[in-house]
Amino acid sequence: MVKHFLATTLLTILTFSTRAQSGRDIYINYCSACHGQKLEGGRAPSLLAGKWKNGHSKKAIRKSISEGIPGTEMMPWKNMLTPSQIELVTDYLLELKRKKR
Repeated sequence: MVKHFLATTLLTILTFSTRAQSGRDIYINYCSACHGQKLEGGRAPSLLAGKWKNGHSKKAIRKSISEGIPGTEMMPWKNMLTPSQIELVTDYLLELKRKKR
């Protein structure tokens, strides 16, 4: 009974902390080394300038993050980020792209 309670509590804490983590925080921790702190680019292209060649829809961005982009250094993140984290990063990117217009 105690083990079940502890496992349930730990799962609840982990789920809550993942949801509480913002798309910006996830981006800074996982994406900024290549795409820049302000999405300005670096090793990888800017995420604010021009059109994204793999699509700018929410679905296309989620796929690029999750599956990576063959022939580039963009690796698949589906084994390192949860679907919720990928969704948060996607929303963050789209929000900043809209503000840039």
